[in-house]
Amino acid sequence: MLNFINNSKNKRIIFEFFIGILIVFYYIKLNFQYFIPISGDELNSILVYSTNLKTLLLKNFPGNVTFFHLVGYLKTIFFGYDLISYRSITFIFVLIHFWVLRKIKFEDFKIIIFFYLILFTNFSLYAGIYVGYIFSSSIFVYLFYLISKYDYKKNRIIFFLLFIQFYNHLVNIYLIIPILITLFFISDKKKFLEEFLIWFLTPSFVF
Repeated sequence: MLNFINNSKNKRIIFEFFIGILIVFYYIKLNFQYFIPISGDELNSILVYSTNLKTLLLKNFPGNVTFFHLVGYLKTIFFGYDLISYRSITFIFVLIHFWVLRKIKFEDFKIIIFFYLILFTNFSLYAGIYVGYIFSSSIFVYLFYLISKYDYKKNRIIFFLLFIQFYNHLVNIYLIIPILITLFFISDKKKFLEEFLIWFLTPSFVF
């Protein structure tokens, strides 16, 4: 038994199984053990932005996270208006955080700390309601991963994700500008300008 546990491959399987159990427990806790009252932001997200194609692109309020609500709109068409199913969309983007941590090879104890934080801080509140904070957070986390493992071939993905962040929340420009400046200095300048024009500037003007 000890030999089985001490095997590094088996340790990884045991750890990931443990994390999987915690994630299931976390989902049950958020959606079934405790009821988080529906908020005004959620009502806007569901009734205004996620139920009608005509209002999906409406930017009369900064709370319209268009691409996040597009997922909700498609969910509405196929699965109706159940509140938990909307909140489950948010939970999917919580899982993306774990996926990125796995990609950047975070140490196991750091992942446990991260899990502790989302279980016992206000992050749990945001993870349990249908609003765009977790969506934006997951994109920035993934951008961090792409830049930390920088490959100029991924610039198109980076620019497009920056466009999504810029269009969803104008305030994200305070993070987007430093990222763009950094990319400019570490990329081929001609290639940078070409891809910046196509994948960031053009969709920004169009939308």
